[in-house]
Amino acid sequence: MDGTEIRRAIIRAAIEKGIAEIRSDPRRGARKLVDLGTHFSRGRFQKRIFRQMQEELVDPESAYYALVTDLAAHARPACIERFGLNVGFNSWTHGAALIRENEEKKGYNIPWCLVLDQTRDVAYDADDLIGQGERLGIYSYQVFAGELQQTEALCAVYYRHRNSAFFLFLPDGRLPRVNVETLDNALFLLPAGAPETEKSAARLREAGCLYGLWEKYETPERILSGAAEEEAVRLHAPLLLAVAAPGATDEARRAVKECTEQARLSGKKPVLTAEFYSILEEIDRVISVEPCMLGIAPDGAIFTAKGRNDKIDIRRIALDDVLLCTMPRVTYIQKDPAAFSGEKE
Repeated sequence: MDGTEIRRAIIRAAIEKGIAEIRSDPRRGARKLVDLGTHFSRGRFQKRIFRQMQEELVDPESAYYALVTDLAAHARPACIERFGLNVGFNSWTHGAALIRENEEKKGYNIPWCLVLDQTRDVAYDADDLIGQGERLGIYSYQVFAGELQQTEALCAVYYRHRNSAFFLFLPDGRLPRVNVETLDNALFLLPAGAPETEKSAARLREAGCLYGLWEKYETPERILSGAAEEEAVRLHAPLLLAVAAPGATDEARRAVKECTEQARLSGKKPVLTAEFYSILEEIDRVISVEPCMLGIAPDGAIFTAKGRNDKIDIRRIALDDVLLCTMPRVTYIQKDPAAFSGEKE
């Protein structure tokens, strides 16, 4: 067992103990779990998050205190351990260190996650693509799912990649007909306002799975009015992501970004709300300094923040070469190498 595996095992054991303590003594247990997160965090970004959580959890009336204790009480420990470790350690610590190492060696940016548009029949080998991503340090995947039968088949692929986290955006609120309890490295995102969402949220909560809501928007009214956030609170969804539709204007995107940032800062509701593409970019800037979002279309073509590129096809070009062609060369001097590198400060 190498050093990474040993550290992963130690953190997993600490999370398991922390969850048990929350269930027996919510206030004390929640604070101890966050203290453990602070202890194991090496980069400034993670430490900043946990310091903010420590401040919130002093007050049992805090909305985030309610979020943490409700999650620990209803989600299965195996799901919290697996998914939390895959994002917090594999992606943002170990994976970030690999990304920085590869960026320095290869001379181009590497995104912290891949956006996979799987809304239609997938023409590429998803299993192979994820494996390529992991070797570069990419351990998080934002998956926009499509037809149920295809999603059910792909769930087996996600499950095989036990060290990666999958954010699974479901199109109509129906759950894939698989044993959702075993898919502990996935967070199911149900569409806000869809007819099947409430029933699926109840099933996931009963099964102890991790889930949230997502709101596809062209105009920002439901986000700005708080309607989507209220639905998330009612369904006990701790996460709400607002995803801009292709027709959303820059003005609408800015309004949603500002609204969701204010909602997170105010902490009035037990739900974390974010504008999807903005939060991806924010994390990218910490890991790679420059934003470097990369998406894969169902036919294998790639898309970035600048749009679709039909000349580059993941079926014929390795991910490493795709990044070489599409990501800007790193020309800056990193001012904070410990931010996400896993190095001690």
